[in-house]
Amino acid sequence: MYLGLDPGIQKFGWAFLIEENLLCSGISKTTCIGLFMEKVKKSHWGYLDDSVLEGKLESLAGKTVDQVFLGNGTGGNLFRSSLSEDFPEVVVVDERNSTLDARSIYWNLHPPRGWRRVLPLSLQTPPRPVDDLAAYGIALKGMRFKKEKEI
Repeated sequence: MYLGLDPGIQKFGWAFLIEENLLCSGISKTTCIGLFMEKVKKSHWGYLDDSVLEGKLESLAGKTVDQVFLGNGTGGNLFRSSLSEDFPEVVVVDERNSTLDARSIYWNLHPPRGWRRVLPLSLQTPPRPVDDLAAYGIALKGMRFKKEKEI
């Protein structure tokens, strides 16, 4: 299983996926990164229950994280030092345009309804923060980079 992280100063997005399938994602406070990584390392998924925005926490049962993809943006260095002990092979990913990608992912998961269908998506803002979907996009980008590197 893969973990994508979108680091920020006050909050960070996280997403767990297998291959390209999003299992579960959410947003947590940056001050909790140490505890978050401790729980992830031990597969104590119940800790994340209040933070889940997409997918189901139950889909993580019995799974462990094999690879971490970390965005190189704001706060990335703080996260890297927190990850280095438990996940020495963190793949740092260029997170340019990750918010725009996250908005697109959001609208694919939750197509507009009613009168919003006639408004171009580029003029609409998702009704919630999309840091978790940015983390999902970062993981997807990291997976593609890793595959290209292996070829």
